[in-house]
Amino acid sequence: MQANIVEKSTGNALPLLAIALVCLTIFLPICLLTPCYYADDGGYTQMLSYFVQNGKVDLMHWSQPTAISLIVIASLIVKIIGFGFAQLDIIGLLFATAAVCGIYVLLKTRLSSVVSFMVALSIFAFNEVTYVTPTFMTDIPFLAFSVWWLVFLDRTLTSETNNRWNYLACFVFLLLSLLTRSTILLALPALFGAAIFCQKERKTLLIQSGVFVACLLLSLAITKFLSINQLSFLDTTALREIIQLHDFARFNLRELAVATLYVVFACSPLLMVVKAADSKLRIVQIGSAVIAGVLAVYFTYKGFFVPFGKLASPVVILCVMVAAFNIPIVVTASLQKEKVLSVILLIYAASQLAVLPIMAHPLVRHAIPAMVSLTIVIAVANMWRNNAFRLLMVLSPLLIFANVINLQQIRLIDFATWQLVQDLNEKGVAKDKVDAGWGWFCYTALVPGSNDPKHYVEKYRDWQSDAKFFVGNPSDQQKPGTVLISLPVHHLANHSEIVVVQR
Repeated sequence: MQANIVEKSTGNALPLLAIALVCLTIFLPICLLTPCYYADDGGYTQMLSYFVQNGKVDLMHWSQPTAISLIVIASLIVKIIGFGFAQLDIIGLLFATAAVCGIYVLLKTRLSSVVSFMVALSIFAFNEVTYVTPTFMTDIPFLAFSVWWLVFLDRTLTSETNNRWNYLACFVFLLLSLLTRSTILLALPALFGAAIFCQKERKTLLIQSGVFVACLLLSLAITKFLSINQLSFLDTTALREIIQLHDFARFNLRELAVATLYVVFACSPLLMVVKAADSKLRIVQIGSAVIAGVLAVYFTYKGFFVPFGKLASPVVILCVMVAAFNIPIVVTASLQKEKVLSVILLIYAASQLAVLPIMAHPLVRHAIPAMVSLTIVIAVANMWRNNAFRLLMVLSPLLIFANVINLQQIRLIDFATWQLVQDLNEKGVAKDKVDAGWGWFCYTALVPGSNDPKHYVEKYRDWQSDAKFFVGNPSDQQKPGTVLISLPVHHLANHSEIVVVQR
């Protein structure tokens, strides 16, 4: 019997080790060979440095207060592996590995180990997941915490006995999620919605809703304690930054449409291998495909939906249409097989997308939780054709490979820009006289503890206006000037140029 237990434990551990190996193989060289900032992580790096020195977090009128969890955990990790761009990127990689492992654990009781393994790794088919994995930002840590919260939430809903350890794990991961990104608040209406539609699990769902409220109150207290800023309730929960209902001028359906297209395209490898179902939903399927196709063509023409360049656009649009065609039957099948989990995921995904038009600064990467939720719904439906695994082995890795190639090009550009800026600084050019993009601004201009009352958007505009040098893509120049250096950056089929311009 003991041998069987050891064999079972080894069998469960091998796929998790394989996931870790895949993630490390793809991303560790990127972390080590091109250590630099990506975007917001320059500011988070400064926040971390300030926290390590002072034990407090300064939000600088810039960051979500819920970034606190990432800062606190990273402060412990850097004591072991050191402080630097490469080390901070590795922290992001560790969280990404944890997120993929969590998806595998959630699915392995429903699917075979091999299929669960493939589906879990397929989240890297979403280019934004791939791009922000080797970064020190909140997107991937939030995904990891929320996925593991979902794992233990699922166990409380499916277990025949009330295991207090599952509830405790739910509490811990939910608290960490709340202290990482405030959009986890959208899971609360998902729990209430499931309680309305799922009578059998209603009691457990209401208990989990109570746990949610308790976690929220505790997270507010922790935020107040660790932050040096005077915060209102809206500021503490980041609702002022996330949901700006008072400012209708921000309402922009374009962000919703583009993010939804990216989510559908990222899930297309899983949706294109769905077997045919009866024709009861055929009209809905056709309508879904037509709407998706029209939106994809329009936003491709406008330049907002171009995952792999203009040449690949016809294939991308076709994938989106086929995927959208199969979404209605997949959602229906998922609701029939596992109603409570599917309702939670669908409401949560819809909410994540729905708030994009009214966010202060909506980005496609903010739809990462929606993409992962849809991925799990597709897996729960389990409507794949008999040869689906072989097709999945081709389609999903193709997208992942293309995303990784693009990521490598992005990192080469960022790393080269960083080196050129360092050369200017060594020659006596002040840091605040160089406009090298948003990442450089976050890394240099956002100084914790300075009590700067100026909003970061206004500060960034002033920074760009006052800069005497520009370093970056020629198309991003704000002012004309003399080109001092023109540096080509090539990686396989990708070609870019970085210039140093004196204004």
